[in-house]
Amino acid sequence: MTLVFSRVIFLAKLMAFRGHFSNGFCTFNPENQSICMRKFYTSILVLFLVSSLAFAQSTGDIAFIAYNVDGDDDFAFVALADIPANTTVYFTDNEPDGVGGFTTGEGFLQWDSGASVVAEGTVVVFTDTDSASNGGFGASVGTLSDVGAGSLNLAGGGDSLLAYLGTDEVTPTTFLAGFENASGASSTLVGTGLTAGSTFVSFSSGSPDGGTYTGDRDTEMAFADYLTLIGNTSNWTTNSSDGEALLPFDTTVFTLATLGFEEQNIQSIEIYPNPVAQGFFKIDNTLGQTVRVVVYNTLGKEVINTIYNNNRVDVSALSSGVYIAQFTIGNAVESRKLVIR
Repeated sequence: MTLVFSRVIFLAKLMAFRGHFSNGFCTFNPENQSICMRKFYTSILVLFLVSSLAFAQSTGDIAFIAYNVDGDDDFAFVALADIPANTTVYFTDNEPDGVGGFTTGEGFLQWDSGASVVAEGTVVVFTDTDSASNGGFGASVGTLSDVGAGSLNLAGGGDSLLAYLGTDEVTPTTFLAGFENASGASSTLVGTGLTAGSTFVSFSSGSPDGGTYTGDRDTEMAFADYLTLIGNTSNWTTNSSDGEALLPFDTTVFTLATLGFEEQNIQSIEIYPNPVAQGFFKIDNTLGQTVRVVVYNTLGKEVINTIYNNNRVDVSALSSGVYIAQFTIGNAVESRKLVIR
């Protein structure tokens, strides 16, 4: 639920520069305060309901951001969506078998998130994971258990680690994330739904004994946008022979960028047709200046970023629904609700 609320707050900020709402909302002033606020909260409720439909665990909801294959093995992930209370996530260093399951011969771990929601942006660290008998075996949040046959023991010469939901440790239903510390260590991603360079981190050069993501943690407009940064191994610091040297892992929380919109509004911008039914819209710009157009979906993700020069904005690739269009002329910024049918 925290995930949904944060998306609503993001959209509220996007639509509310100096309290200004237009084209289906209202322009706030002391005379129409109660009407404006009723319209505003009704709109927020609609956006809340739309966003809540997307509140489900899926591929990319977590991402591995650190690992160490030396000593007793360690790894860490960041939650890129709220993890509901009492969620169970499994880990294995078995490789995918190409048909949605695993090979055999290695091990499994089970992580239970605990009674509270793990908020998006939280870094969870797992320590001394190669044996439950290790004194430091465990997780920084929730409870870690060694389950099933075999032992999860990451190899320095090339290995992989998968995180997934399942009915048990050997029956995956949704693969969440993965990494390999050498190219080809995971024989295939077929059947997992994971994508190299995004939801699956692949170190194609050498076989580092340890790695930690050292890229930005506060620059993206949506948590899912961090997947591309994390999936790019140039944003990692690695150690080829001593993964222990990277400990302790950085647990700095991931956050969203602050919307740095200017206070000035553009009163001369209007868009038509709206709703859009033919795959494009135009802008009535009485200032006659170049306009930067950015369109966000209901998750707060940027889906269009273009320059408008008295032609039209192509939205034919977007699905039907409600969007927010932001227009920038110089230092002035304005937003409009955009409906695509």
